[in-house]
Amino acid sequence: MTGQYFDNNPSLGHDIHAYQYQFNGKNYRFLTDSGVFSRQYLDFGSENLILSFVPKKTASTVLDLGCGYGPIGIMLKGSYPHLDVTLVDVNNRA
Repeated sequence: MTGQYFDNNPSLGHDIHAYQYQFNGKNYRFLTDSGVFSRQYLDFGSENLILSFVPKKTASTVLDLGCGYGPIGIMLKGSYPHLDVTLVDVNNRA
């Protein structure tokens, strides 16, 4: 049986990949490894989520649960520095 992207597999070889993404006028460079979801580019769903995000005036915290390597949380914090952003994932490579 093959594993899932969120499984911790210490025997999986490393294969570092870099990609860039621009959001709200800032350039972000992400380094990812094998065994993480959508490691070569920002996936369609994440891109739509980040592009449609509008923080509520009363919001001060964001929880990015299942963040993977963290593109959503990282870009939200970069665009809205007043937010307290917490990123959590079960995959150690993320």
